[in-house]
Amino acid sequence: MATDNYTEYTDTTALLAILKAKAAYHCQAHPEVLILSGDTDAEKRAYAIAQNTLKYNDKTFLLEKVSQAVKNELDLAVVECSQCAQNW
Repeated sequence: MATDNYTEYTDTTALLAILKAKAAYHCQAHPEVLILSGDTDAEKRAYAIAQNTLKYNDKTFLLEKVSQAVKNELDLAVVECSQCAQNW
């Protein structure tokens, strides 16, 4: 399988690592919104969890891709849910 076929796998691994590390969480009212926890140590743990997951699953050739996926997810996360902020 070509590396390009693993995009969904790396994106899912990245999101699960972020949630497990508690670097971000989903808004309770709007689950599509990812909110940063503000903990930089948790963000570092998210990278480590994602990379260790790939090593455990013998997919080390995807390390750079999963690191980029974690970065992308954290970059897309917000400080507060704008939909909730508008309703208050």
